[in-house]
Amino acid sequence: MATNKFMRGRVDLYVKEIYNFVEQRGVLAIWEKATLCSCQVENERETMPDYNCPACHGKGYFYFDPQQVNVAFTNVAGQKEQTPIGLLDVGTALVTANPEYKIGFRDRLTFIDSETSYSEVRRYEGRIGGELLNYPIHEMIAVYKRNIEIPSSEYTWEAGKRELKFNEGVLNYGEGFSVLYRIRPVYIVIDIPHELRGTYVKFQHKVDTYYPLPRQYMIKREDLLPYSRGQLL
Repeated sequence: MATNKFMRGRVDLYVKEIYNFVEQRGVLAIWEKATLCSCQVENERETMPDYNCPACHGKGYFYFDPQQVNVAFTNVAGQKEQTPIGLLDVGTALVTANPEYKIGFRDRLTFIDSETSYSEVRRYEGRIGGELLNYPIHEMIAVYKRNIEIPSSEYTWEAGKRELKFNEGVLNYGEGFSVLYRIRPVYIVIDIPHELRGTYVKFQHKVDTYYPLPRQYMIKREDLLPYSRGQLL
């Protein structure tokens, strides 16, 4: 049987050029590794996070070893796929990172050159250092008690910090208040669809040499993640 002359060789990928492309087209992010929190076995309801845990704040994971990385957005979409309980999945994106970073499932990415609005509600606890918000404040927009806006002269905050400190007498212990402020977008890795991605290269090598290729990650806004039993990831 004759051999097709065009099948005698192969074209190798220029792996270093692919690495360079991701670095040049990427955006800066702070990558933190995720690990399960031991409060899940210390809690009376074993395998359930302790909602008063100072490490994970009831999420079941805590984050460590922050480092700056470059990731390239390959797709951003509010996906409208029907979930088993009839909800819509929103706030997801696809990013690609070079394999040197070894980003894992549930790791956290904070995009330090972007900002987004975020709102939360709190009960006033009278903490000496100020009321602790969920995220570091980039810019404060408004603080409300029900439909009454609290003047900005009645509280202080510092960029990059989570504390919101009220003047004495503005709120009573246990009173609720809502906050609208800008934060650096925070995403969690929820899937690694191309974890096993690599190629063999023989060009300029004596033998085939394996090179891992950039990996793609599906990420989701942390504040849109379900943490309660029965919710979907």
